[in-house]
Amino acid sequence: MKTSVIFVFCMLLAGMPLSSAIAAEKNDAPSNPPAAGEQGASGSGQESYAHKGFYLGAGGTWAFQMFQDKVREVTNDVVELGQTYGANARLGYRVASWLSTEVEYEFLNGFEAKVAEQDALLFKGHSVGGNLKFHFIPVGPVQPNVLIGFGGMKYSITDELGLGLKGGQWAFAARLGGGIDFYLSRHFLLNVQGSAVLSTNDITDPTSAESVTGLYYFSTQFGFQYRW
Repeated sequence: MKTSVIFVFCMLLAGMPLSSAIAAEKNDAPSNPPAAGEQGASGSGQESYAHKGFYLGAGGTWAFQMFQDKVREVTNDVVELGQTYGANARLGYRVASWLSTEVEYEFLNGFEAKVAEQDALLFKGHSVGGNLKFHFIPVGPVQPNVLIGFGGMKYSITDELGLGLKGGQWAFAARLGGGIDFYLSRHFLLNVQGSAVLSTNDITDPTSAESVTGLYYFSTQFGFQYRW
């Protein structure tokens, strides 16, 4: 039930500006002049990089965990928690020259915790959410942006030393960050993004009935997009 509620919330967040934008686009008369930042090559001598439309993207992730001290609280050990790689994908719509809305999925291969050089824990992550992306310089082939998103996060925990830690539940998460889009053409671009993912996930220790929250991480993403 909780997973379904989170999924529906993400779809609504990404879809509200999308539906209104498509309806407005259908009602625009051909004689309407392009908005600022959407002037085409015929009017300004430059390619348009801020046109409305759908886009699809994918890329790699390198994530930095921010919860090593939280894990140490329940293991009572000097745990060394590493970083991890992953992948991400997104489907979005450029609502206006200054605004995009998108649904994003990110997979984390696993933050690995070691005790005395031995594998102890593995935290695999999945996140899905709806983002609003604000393009504050929506002209030219290099466009910086900031984003805010809400959705869900899940950690699947592998307890290789039998510490009794459990996870695996979906929980609310927020994403805050920004990035830069580098346009190679009107339709193809490279993107770099950095964002903090703040989730309400917890890990539990059934032997002590303790619960540790604050399983945050910082995501750095590198990828490509195609825009229609």
